[in-house]
Amino acid sequence: MSHWHWVLIFAMASVALPGLLHLLRSRRRRDELDFNLIDESIHHLDTEREPWTVHIEARIRGSFDVDRLRRAVEAAIEVHPMARARQRAWRPWDTVYRWQIVDRVAVDPLSVVECATDDDVVAARASFQSKRVPLADAPPFRALLARHADGDYLMLNVNHAAADGVGTLRLLRSIGLAYSEQPDSTTASSLVVRDLARASAPSSLRGWLDRQLLLNKALRNAIGSPPSRIALDGGDDAPGFDFCHRIVGTETTLRAAQAKVAGGTVNDLLLGVLHVAIQLWNDSHGERSERIGTMMPVNVRPAESWNETFANVTYFVSVSTDARDRASTESSVGAIAAQTSEIKERGTAAALREILFASPALLIEVKRRMPALLSFGGERFVDTAVLSNLGRVRDAIPFGPLGDATELWFSPPCRMPLGLGLGAGTYGDRMYLMFRYRRAQWDRAAAERFADLYLDQLERALPASSAEPPAP
Repeated sequence: MSHWHWVLIFAMASVALPGLLHLLRSRRRRDELDFNLIDESIHHLDTEREPWTVHIEARIRGSFDVDRLRRAVEAAIEVHPMARARQRAWRPWDTVYRWQIVDRVAVDPLSVVECATDDDVVAARASFQSKRVPLADAPPFRALLARHADGDYLMLNVNHAAADGVGTLRLLRSIGLAYSEQPDSTTASSLVVRDLARASAPSSLRGWLDRQLLLNKALRNAIGSPPSRIALDGGDDAPGFDFCHRIVGTETTLRAAQAKVAGGTVNDLLLGVLHVAIQLWNDSHGERSERIGTMMPVNVRPAESWNETFANVTYFVSVSTDARDRASTESSVGAIAAQTSEIKERGTAAALREILFASPALLIEVKRRMPALLSFGGERFVDTAVLSNLGRVRDAIPFGPLGDATELWFSPPCRMPLGLGLGAGTYGDRMYLMFRYRRAQWDRAAAERFADLYLDQLERALPASSAEPPAP
């Protein structure tokens, strides 16, 4: 054979080998599922110091019966297959991680803590949510009952590799339904929606080109205009998170639902206000703000199961503003609304999966070391902040004789240099904002000041109140 024949054979083998490995590892047991792209990408970011977890909690009037609550948690686990999932031990030649769905979980996820004061609740939340949830044994979440004289809190800490915010909310509601002794169910086929690679694959040349353009734009931004950072203030080197929360009053929540500032949605409004608040915060600390980028999740569940399925069925996209966009809150919201509209219209939410280190062509031993590249210039791809909005939660969280939950709090994880994860959700007639921040970013006093700044800018962005009720 000639030299070029050997070159051709080597090239063909290089292409075929990853596919062969992919086929070999696809021979799995019936009770196993591959990690999808988002599961795997998140799993690589999850560390003891900065656990990649989803936080949600509900408050009630009165006190939970512990035994009844424990049975409710067990019943909810039975409803959702991924709530009974554990990570199967991987082997050096594997190219993807796998979940194993078990019949019986190995760990009792519920613990109880007594909180005499509100400060005790704050401390319990920070301690609980700063703990990594291991995946070696099921379930992939933990629950904490925080006792309080003015009403108990039920908190969930979910490993984000197992479920996203919408899925975590669904699990919380399942616990409430079980506590209320109300029926609840899901179908085995619901796990099909986990396969984001096939569900979101471009169906046309235009779709493929749109995704490449979006990816190219992200690369250009990362290289030519890296995201600005939120000014540090009083933080320390302690691992984990702290939390600061605000309740948006009924009137302001109503105005936000009606406003359509710059033609945007409520989510666009929250993002635009966040960008302006970061600009003002940095200005007050003598730091410049160039491009501000915010990571936000996009739920890609089918319309008929939009609020169902305890699993990861979400892609993350980035929206950005520059200094000119942030001349006013309205212009900031408008710039963001234009970007989110394009994402919805072109279906490009999945484009950034190309840089999530989840290629089936690589061995796990290689991929699990990829996040270390963030220390060598990869931080240019890391946004300024995260904002995740559950939207209007239409189904109450019931707890039987205790009534419906009176408060609902939620927050996404964050990892330095992205030190802030803002979670939002409208429950009842009020919006609940939870500022989750790395301890390296701020101390508690600084977080309180930023939360006040954000709420003030939100109020300023809205037109005068209206008597019209919000759209259903």
